[in-house]
Amino acid sequence: MKLRCPECVKMVEATLDDLHGEYSCNVCGLILLDQILDDKPKEMVEQTSYKFASKGLGTDTSIHRITSSERKIQVGIDYCTMVCAELDFSRSLREQVYYYYRHLKVIRQVGRKWTYEERACALAFYVMRENNLPCSVADISQHLEAQPKRVSQCARVIATTLGKPHILSQTNYGGLAQRYGQDLGIEKSFEIPTVFNYLSKISESNGFPVNPTLVAVSISIYVKLVDLPITQSEIAKACNISNNSIGKARKRLFGAMGTEMKAMKFITLEQFINGVYG
Repeated sequence: MKLRCPECVKMVEATLDDLHGEYSCNVCGLILLDQILDDKPKEMVEQTSYKFASKGLGTDTSIHRITSSERKIQVGIDYCTMVCAELDFSRSLREQVYYYYRHLKVIRQVGRKWTYEERACALAFYVMRENNLPCSVADISQHLEAQPKRVSQCARVIATTLGKPHILSQTNYGGLAQRYGQDLGIEKSFEIPTVFNYLSKISESNGFPVNPTLVAVSISIYVKLVDLPITQSEIAKACNISNNSIGKARKRLFGAMGTEMKAMKFITLEQFINGVYG
């Protein structure tokens, strides 16, 4: 079936998703039409509990009668459950995500532009930021194989609708550095934020960005300071940052500091954060 896609700005082939009752663009994935169910609002459809076996969600098949809008909300909740499980959300965090999905009208408004996966990831990201928990769009998006850029756009719409756009700019990078350190098996990962905070001050005074790349740089310097057998490639993978980006950012920082990476082998963590480089 051919439909006009506003994202691609042309007629495209569209595929029907029988589970969701929606046509989506074969090129960009944009949901173009969900009239399969919505054209008959009074018609009742059967719902089968969705089995996400790989996520350990859903078991028995239960059949009951629901409206098309209720069906779509439940599908969205299922995707939220998947990402919450992957992120090991507490019960209170899960309930926040579910509440927003059920009651936030913008979720239904953005439904034609963003997929279920993108909406679920965006809500999880927003809730983590709202609770000042360390997180990144790239980390969350990978759990449902969603596009980080689109998840970020969806999260901005949600935050703006809730009147809290500032929340998305309040990133707990120090906490993120510690969490990545834990993922890498660093026993004293709680020390990494001290390196990050020190490098943040240097970056800001030199006009360098304070971003996820700086988190990865902080970890790479920390493991050198405390002599841990963790490679830059391992750090890059844990932080979802390229090796090249880490190397460039670190070289720029060391240039401003008047030192180099090999000097880190001969000083302590305390000396480093006090500006003594050898």
